[in-house]
Amino acid sequence: MPKNRTLYVTDEVLCAGIIGFRSLRVAGVEQGERVGLFGFGSSASLAIAILQFWKCEVYVVTRGDSHRKRAASLGATWVGNEDERPPVDLDRAITFAPSGKVVVDALASLRKGGVLAINAIHLDQMPAFNYDKLLWGERQIRSVANMTRQDARDFLNIAHDLRFARRSPNTVLKM
Repeated sequence: MPKNRTLYVTDEVLCAGIIGFRSLRVAGVEQGERVGLFGFGSSASLAIAILQFWKCEVYVVTRGDSHRKRAASLGATWVGNEDERPPVDLDRAITFAPSGKVVVDALASLRKGGVLAINAIHLDQMPAFNYDKLLWGERQIRSVANMTRQDARDFLNIAHDLRFARRSPNTVLKM
């Protein structure tokens, strides 16, 4: 962060925010793209603000009515349940759910040449899928394992600009 800036954040913003930001990087998200978020917890609820800042269209697939309502309230272009598919082919997708089925569903939503980033510490078994239909066409699957110091620095700059501070901060960062 530039010197003389103070950011008041919760631990949620630091952990979920930085790894969510890293996921956007691993997926190679570029400004104005169509991006799918599969699962909508803490990390995705922060990532959507960054995607909107980058003028991306955000499509959310998630289970749980409260998660769908939250995604809609945060401005998702489209929101569907776990059995639905976004109405357009996506450029990039990030999975936040530890489910192999979700990975296959996200992969099925990508355009040719699209990239899927898996943001999960663990993942249950991946079901078999049709290579010719879902992976052929230079689609890519990437895993998100760690974040870097540069990811943290860049995320904190964006967090400051987007005012990600919460009412009761756990951490005060002064630069």
